[in-house]
Amino acid sequence: MQNMLDNPIYKELGVIPVIHAAGTKTTHGGTRSHPEVFKAMELASKSFVSIEELNRKVGEYIAKITGAEAGMVTSGAASGVVLSIAACMTGMNITKVRQLPNSAGMKDELIVQKIHVGSYSHMYTFTGAKLIEVGNINGCLPEELEAAINEKTVAVNYLLGPRISKVGLSLKKVVDIAHKYNLPVIVDAAAMLPPKSNLRRYIDEGADLVTISGGKMIHGPQGVGLLFGKKDLIDAAFANSSPNHAIGRPHKISREEIVGLYVSNSR
Repeated sequence: MQNMLDNPIYKELGVIPVIHAAGTKTTHGGTRSHPEVFKAMELASKSFVSIEELNRKVGEYIAKITGAEAGMVTSGAASGVVLSIAACMTGMNITKVRQLPNSAGMKDELIVQKIHVGSYSHMYTFTGAKLIEVGNINGCLPEELEAAINEKTVAVNYLLGPRISKVGLSLKKVVDIAHKYNLPVIVDAAAMLPPKSNLRRYIDEGADLVTISGGKMIHGPQGVGLLFGKKDLIDAAFANSSPNHAIGRPHKISREEIVGLYVSNSR
């Protein structure tokens, strides 16, 4: 068996392999994909297809396993974060899609509990959105969330993670308040696998869009993520994503990666 600390390709490049004992952190390559993933990716590379058609077909599979109305493959969970808020801001209005990150004239305030502001939260602002923090570092009251809602509010964010405080409002409570005002709830659950049941949990609890990493415990290609939820919002996310010339154009994913994610979770 090849000694992976004596990897010839990295030796050629002068890069020193490490023992990755930090979970699935992107900084050292995430995790290892299964051999069948690479076989499928190689097979996918032999033919050309419509990237959007392929993504929508795999999105149908994502919807099936998550219980969502629709899904898509993104360029990592961070891409799902950006596309989720973009979808809420623009809908299918192509003029708005082309306008981002200039949010003038749009609803552009994203409400988030202060205890849920993390190292990825600023990525929502890549679209021109503004983060409106509610509560304090010790928690959040329902009336604090409700008081922040106004005519500029576009959505409510909910962050889930291994080290995120549980003392704030529950997802179910946030959904109840947001939906009372016809506002979508977008969930960043990038690292919330395992357990596998979390693939369906957040949709079952009423979330409108959910982002999960495909390159961590799903063992797909490191550069992919899953975005799933309401069909109209997924359609809007597609409008904002590559290969369209929109805010998500830099978030390119290849046919090989899309197929790799599909195989990693369907075998």
